[in-house]
This record gives sequence, C-alpha cells and structure tokens, in this order.
Amino acid sequence: AGAIRSIVLLLGQRKGGIQEASYALWHLQVGQKDHAQMAFQDGAAAVLLPLFTAGAPSSSPEVTVNVLGAVTSLLMAEGSQDALGAHGAVEALCDYISSDQPLRVRQQAAAALANLLSGHGENCRKALRTSTLESLLQLLQLPEGGHSASSASAAEHASAVLANLVSNVPMAAQQAADAGAVEALASQLQSSIRPGQVFAALANFSAKLPKLCPQLAALVPEHRLVEAMKPGDTNDAPRARLAAVALSANLALHGPAKLRLLKAGILKPLTVIIESPADKATRDNAATALANLLEGHQEALAKVFMEMPDLPRRIVYILKSNKNLLPSTRQQLTRAAALFASREASRVAVKESGAPEAFTEMLDDPEVARDAAMGLLNLAPVAKDRDKILVKGSVKKLVSLLKEPDAKAYAAGALANLTAGSKNASSQAASEGAVPLLAEILIEIGNAKSPAEDRDCAAWALGALSHILEFADIEAVRQQAGPALPAMCEHLVEGHGYVQDLAIFALGTLVATAAQQLRKTFRTNAATAATLRKAYEELPGGPLKDRAMKLLRLAN
Repeated sequence: AGAIRSIVLLLGQRKGGIQEASYALWHLQVGQKDHAQMAFQDGAAAVLLPLFTAGAPSSSPEVTVNVLGAVTSLLMAEGSQDALGAHGAVEALCDYISSDQPLRVRQQAAAALANLLSGHGENCRKALRTSTLESLLQLLQLPEGGHSASSASAAEHASAVLANLVSNVPMAAQQAADAGAVEALASQLQSSIRPGQVFAALANFSAKLPKLCPQLAALVPEHRLVEAMKPGDTNDAPRARLAAVALSANLALHGPAKLRLLKAGILKPLTVIIESPADKATRDNAATALANLLEGHQEALAKVFMEMPDLPRRIVYILKSNKNLLPSTRQQLTRAAALFASREASRVAVKESGAPEAFTEMLDDPEVARDAAMGLLNLAPVAKDRDKILVKGSVKKLVSLLKEPDAKAYAAGALANLTAGSKNASSQAASEGAVPLLAEILIEIGNAKSPAEDRDCAAWALGALSHILEFADIEAVRQQAGPALPAMCEHLVEGHGYVQDLAIFALGTLVATAAQQLRKTFRTNAATAATLRKAYEELPGGPLKDRAMKLLRLAN
C-alpha cells in the first residue's frame, strides 16, 4: 500500500520519472483488484487523467503506453469507471484509437476503453457518439501474412470494445453491423487470435439482432467454438468458454446450424459443462444451447439421443438433485427434458428417469411450470404412470396453469392427455373448475383469429373439454361449457382430422343442455351444417358417428 501511494504522489508531481512510475503502477495492479482499489482511493484517477486526456503534455509512445496501461489496470477498481468517464476519459481514449499513433498506443487505448465501457451504459453511449467505430474496425483488419503479437492484441481489445457497445447500447448493434463489424469479427476466427473476445462480441450481436443468426452461422467455424468449450489452462479460457457457449446457444436457434454444431462435436463439452457446478453463468448458457439444439428439429433431437442415450436420465437427475441451479438453468434443462419426451425413441428414457413425478412437482414453480407442463403433454402418461401423478395433484396444478397466459397451452394439452380415457382425471378436472377455463380459452382464441400456435392451444383445450364432458357428464358441467359452443362450431368448420372429431364429440355432449342454441346455430350457419353433414358421411360407424347424427337431427 505504501509503494502504491508513493507512486501516485510521484505521478502527481509530474516532475519526471513518469514513464517508470506509470509502468510500476500498471504492473502492480495487473490481476490485483485490491491493489487497483488502493490506487484509486489514493487518487490515481485524478493523477492519471491529466496525463492522457485533452491538454495532456506531448510524450513519447512509451510513456503513453505505460500511462494507458496504468489506466487499464486501475479500471478494475470500484467507482473508477464513473470517475474517469465523467472527466473526458472516454473521448480521450477514442481519440487515441482514431489517431495515427503507433499500433502499440492504439492497442493499449483499446484495452483501457474496453474496461472503461464494461457494463457501463453511459460511457458506452459517449463512445458511440464519437467516430471511433471505423477505427475499431481498422484494428480488426487482418494483416497480410497473419497477425503479429501487437496486431492480435489490438484486434482482441477492439473486439472487447465492440462487445461492450453492443451489449449496453440498443442502437449500437445495428450501427456496427451496418458498418461491417460482423464480417470483420468473424474474419478474426480464420487467424490465430485468441477467440474469446470475438465470440463475446458475436454472441452479443446474435442476441441483439437475431436476424443475423443465419449469417453468423455461415461465418463462424463450428470447430473453433467447440475447441473453446473444452477445459483449458490459460487465464482467458473460462471467459472464452463462456463466450463460445453463449454464441452457440444463439446459433443453435438457426435450423441448419444445429446439425453442423453436432457434427463438430458440441454435445460432449456442453454436457460436461451442464454437469459441472463450477461456473453458473457458463452452465446456464450450456443448458440454453442444449435446449435450443433440440427445439423444433427432430433430426437434431434424434442425433443427440443416439450419441448420448443416457442424457435424458442425466438431465432429470440434475433437476431432481440440484436445488442450487439458477432459475433460468432449471427452466432450460426442464425444456430439454420435455423436448426429449416429444420423440418416441427418447420418451421411454425420459419416463424411466422419473420425469413424470419431477414434472408434476415443478408445476408449482412459476419459473419452470410452462416447460414442466410441456413435458407432461409430451409424455402422455397412461395407466399406472398416470395414476402416480394424479395422486400428486397434477390435475389441480394444471387447471391452475390454465389461468397463466404463457403456460395455458401446454397445461391444456397435458390435461387433454391425462383425461383421455380416464374418468378419475376428468372428474378431478371438472371439480377443480377446468371447464369454464377451457371454454374461455376457446372463446378468446376464436375471437382473436389467432396464429397456428394458438390454434394448437385451442385443439388441446377442445380435447380436454371433450374428455371431461364425456366422463363428467353432469348438467352443471355441460352448462359451464355452453358459452364456448360458437367456438366449437368454428373448429368444426375450420378444423381437420382429429380436431374436427373432437369438436363433434364435444358438441354432441351438449345436445341435452344446449339443443336450442345448437339448432339455431346450424339453421343460421350453412357452413357449419354442411361441414357436419360431410363429416358424418365420412365417419365410420361408432359412437362418434352417433353423436354426429344427433347433431344433424338438430340441423334438419
């Protein structure tokens, strides 16, 4: 502490020895946050500012590099970003980057600027108002013959500056992308540069501008992402791993990138990270990457399961045994388990891992309830498996989720599967108040003329309602379903296959309590009556055809 204070006092006198003193202060702080805090408390910010901001005396490149190095290290101290940013440091560093100073000066200015901007919105906005963006891209230009040590370092620091700008200023991503930053960053991955900062910048671009994901997927070499995810012994390895996993999670949203990432070998390092509690942020991104790989791509899901058939069991084990997961990690792992359950080959592995009971318990957790409901929907438990979760209150929990906008679709689907062929589940659903909630879903979707995903929700709601009305055939329950009658008729007209069958089944159940309303609907709506007549003619003999006949009698 005494040495740091003496150096700060010496720099404050500005009588000579600045090169040596600034060099000493720089290296005393490197990797030592407590030393940086001491220097800041001893007034280092106030002493260093006049040495590099506007009006600073001209000095040799060596002195400037040392001063900027001391500033770079000082910026680890709490409060230093505010103090330096408020007194012209952002603009001064941007001027150095944009100047014709030697590369080593611009490199160190970029390093200081990256630290000054990290997580600091106001400083980032100040930097964006300068004309430094073009100069940053110049630092990213790949020299003929490859990078030297200095140009590689300059490119890394420029990447870090871009990562901070894009992360902290909404408009920065589009401005930088329009200026060619994405291509400039991706070109660095063809060199020997350490990729961590490049991955971080590209991850931020892909998060802020999802439309760039197809372009990024074509530009980023998947093998470099996978290599960065593997354990390393360098100081920057953990940060590079986090950035690589974050970028992979975003790229995995793009269909064609999923199979390329799997071919490059991403699954094993992702799994290692997911099963390691060491770094929660990296684990969180790895869980997101896995779930994104599985989402909406049956071939990718099949390849993951073939490569690692015990992965569903391992995921469910983590969910059941680890209570210290970040909420977002738990949500992503629940989504991954639910997606494994969507495919017949992997569904058995999910079921045998104890997932039905785990999903039922997680219905109480607002963070994961939606994906837990999706898991139960995809598992479609029957017989003994259904009985196990019925006694754990699954129906009551799912009925409660029918009130939640983001969970009601999967809750309706899970209820449709649980109530199919089950008087017990249907009676429970009716007594818990499912019918008016399901009717409300059908009415809302019918009024909104909703997109395809909402039509799926309506089909699930219609299925659950049909099963409940079949087994809980009580007048009071049928009356609760009455307000949804027009929406059911709409599904009869617009639906196809099993959706139309469900509409006929549900409407047939209402004949006893809503005959007058049905008769009026059929006689005033020719399309509904015509669709019903055509469906009746195409149905094979059986209970459903009998219900269609009851409805047709009202139409005549």
